[in-house]
Order: sequence, then structure tokens, then C-alpha cells
Amino acid sequence: MEKLKQRYNTTLKTLLTLDKAIKLLNDPKNEEYYDSFRDSVVQRFEYSIDNFWKFLKIYLQEKHKIMTAASPKSVVRDAFVANIITEQDSSLLIECLRDRNLTSHTYNEPLAEAIVKRIPEYYTLMSKLLKSLNPS
Repeated sequence: MEKLKQRYNTTLKTLLTLDKAIKLLNDPKNEEYYDSFRDSVVQRFEYSIDNFWKFLKIYLQEKHKIMTAASPKSVVRDAFVANIITEQDSSLLIECLRDRNLTSHTYNEPLAEAIVKRIPEYYTLMSKLLKSLNPS
């Protein structure tokens, strides 16, 4: 249980950093630094989704005794099968993981622009799910 709580707290902290970066990106006062804030949002998104799926994996193991496969998509699928998340949440998380994979291979500015527009929705979903799975 301690490992689950520790991963929960780490994931919560990473999501808070993502939220802060999203707010800075959307602040009109920061328009001059848009590219830097966009890149920060993308980077924080990457480590936030990584922490989120790893939390979900530990949650499945400790709370549902499901020894899920190691891949992020299989963890999401197992969470759906275990009725931890809805089908809609599952689909959005799979899309989120695809976007995360796209950001990590090569830098492509038009792709970064497209993904950064979807990140607030991903953030909202991860925050909602994390709150609902609080191990405390």
C-alpha cells in the first residue's frame, strides 16, 4: 500500500506542474514566450502520463490483484475491464498515450501544436481519475 500511496503522491505532483504550465501557456501576458511554454507543457505532459499509467498499474495490482502486462495501453485496457475507468475514459487515455509516444520520437513543431491543444483535456481526465482512485 505504501508503494501505491507514494506513486499517487508523485502523480499528483506531476499533474500540478502540468496544470501550472498550461495556465502559463494560456496567459496572454506570456505570448512572447509561447514556444517555450508550449514545449514545457509537452514535457510535463510526457512525465505526467508516464506517472499516471504507472500509478494505474500499481493500483490494479494492489487493489484488484490484477497483474497487468507492462505496456501502458494494456494497463488502460485492464483498468477498463476491471471497471475502474469507463470506455470513454479508456479511449481518451489510449489517445493520450499515442500522443505521448508521438512527442518523444522527434521534434515536430506542427505536431507539438496539435498535441498541446489536446493536453488540457488529458490533464482534466487524469486529474479526475486520480482523485477517484485516491488510496488514502
